[in-house]
Amino acid sequence: IMTKEEFLKTRDYNMTSGNFKFDGDFVNTFQIFQAVKNWVKGDSNVESATIRGGGNSAIAVDFRYNTPDNSEEKSTQVMHKVIKPFFEKELGGDHMVSWDYGSPSTIVK
Repeated sequence: IMTKEEFLKTRDYNMTSGNFKFDGDFVNTFQIFQAVKNWVKGDSNVESATIRGGGNSAIAVDFRYNTPDNSEEKSTQVMHKVIKPFFEKELGGDHMVSWDYGSPSTIVK
């Protein structure tokens, strides 16, 4: 059985994990793919990004993002000052309808 101390060592305090969803009535999967591709290419802090259906015509992007000197405040700044404005510009408007992210992340695999 893993001890609490061993578990805490698995946590990555420089990683934010989460997802955001776009309104599929205004943007399509190809547009999201192009935007995510540009995000990954232009931002070396993106560790991974996956596009999937998000229910009720939404398109979701699951992501892991490196945030050195991380804190919940830093994660919030990255979301509102970096990620959200990037996708607004790429998609020609604010089509992000929800997001959920947190830090630190516990990486299992």
